[in-house]
Amino acid sequence: METAEGLTREAENIGSEAYAQKRETLEEEWQKCYGVLEEKYLQLMNRNICLHTGEGWEELKIMFSDAAFIQTFEKNDSFLEMKFLLEIYEAEVQAGVRHTVLDTEAQNIEELWEPIRNLRFSLWRVKAAGIPEMGEELCRRIQEENISSVALLFVIRSAFEETSDVLAPLADLFLDHQMLVYAYELLKELQKQMPDVADIRELITELERYL
Repeated sequence: METAEGLTREAENIGSEAYAQKRETLEEEWQKCYGVLEEKYLQLMNRNICLHTGEGWEELKIMFSDAAFIQTFEKNDSFLEMKFLLEIYEAEVQAGVRHTVLDTEAQNIEELWEPIRNLRFSLWRVKAAGIPEMGEELCRRIQEENISSVALLFVIRSAFEETSDVLAPLADLFLDHQMLVYAYELLKELQKQMPDVADIRELITELERYL
């Protein structure tokens, strides 16, 4: 186990030439061992994305369920993005979502990830600038990209350390735009964090009459 003294010593050495050389050596060794394999996996992933078939998605699910694979390539953003997309997809299938995050014409991971990346940026802009300024853009993006409420919740959880302060204003925004399913799912998520708030329970009950 790393001691506090060891961590302090490492932190002090991070800016040193010796530390930089050590990290460079480790990176070179990793590339020698896994660089070619990493490229082959990237090609396999993009080929399956191009196929847009159930068999292709199943192959990727098996690949990304391997803990050793994830640990080996955990620094590769494309693999982490695909893993996140597959997690959304699984939740969408379980929820009976008709148009899932994988139902696109994307030809590679960059194109497949783009709607999620853009949604995350929109959420951050809403958080920074406020609902009145950026709320319309967020609603429009969700509708144009056909993003499910399941996918939206996944992105909210990944975009914010604390979600309770964004769920309520977003739910209000969706209510104003008659996006009732989105408001309902966000309120249910908020209720998990605030189970004793009567107003949330009443809103959920009211929405259930229309869904």
